[in-house]
Amino acid sequence: MKNCFVVRSIGNSGGLVLLWKEDLRVDVKAFSQNHIDAWVDGGELGFSKKEGGCIRPRKQMEVFVSAIDYCGLCDLGFIESKFTWLYQTTSGVQIRERLDRALATLEWRSLYPMAKLHHFSSSVLDHSPLSLHLIQRQKKRRTRKMFRFESMWLKDSKCEKVVKDAWECGQLVGSDWVLQECLERCKADLSTWNVSEFGHVGRTIMELQSKLEWLEFPPVSTKIVEALQHWY
Repeated sequence: MKNCFVVRSIGNSGGLVLLWKEDLRVDVKAFSQNHIDAWVDGGELGFSKKEGGCIRPRKQMEVFVSAIDYCGLCDLGFIESKFTWLYQTTSGVQIRERLDRALATLEWRSLYPMAKLHHFSSSVLDHSPLSLHLIQRQKKRRTRKMFRFESMWLKDSKCEKVVKDAWECGQLVGSDWVLQECLERCKADLSTWNVSEFGHVGRTIMELQSKLEWLEFPPVSTKIVEALQHWY
């Protein structure tokens, strides 16, 4: 797979993946089960806030900070949830920590002053996916939504009937552009059927994603743990 670097997991433990867009130049310098050290277009990208569990030894953190200072790196900060890793012990104790982060040199920051690191929520991973945005996206003008055929429709037996009925109606119009009429009728009827049968799927996904992110923000409590158990 292009534009991708993977550190494979050992059994069910560990595993990292770094993805980037085609217009970026990325050179992986070093990696391990716990980090990926890479250059992005001439800048360096590296991989703790903690809640629950044992406190890290002060000496260990001092060595980590010293290594960052020695390399001339600074933390890019982040947007969204303040934790990137979630673990629940067999006794029910939940540990949340910011284990994953992006570091860069001052030269790299001067090249990409608008760079932002986003922490995304995930219901299937114990580590949050990280997304590095080099430039701030401009708001797009509202345009007519493009039609896309959803593969989930094929799992419903009624989908075939919707397409057949729409195609037959398109043939009865008597237009010089029969194929176009049939396709347009299929698009309209499938869109209407999708809303009535499945509702607004995209909106539902966004609402569930927002709810998951909200659950990850507040301090750990019995109520929050029970709610997160429902997701994970």
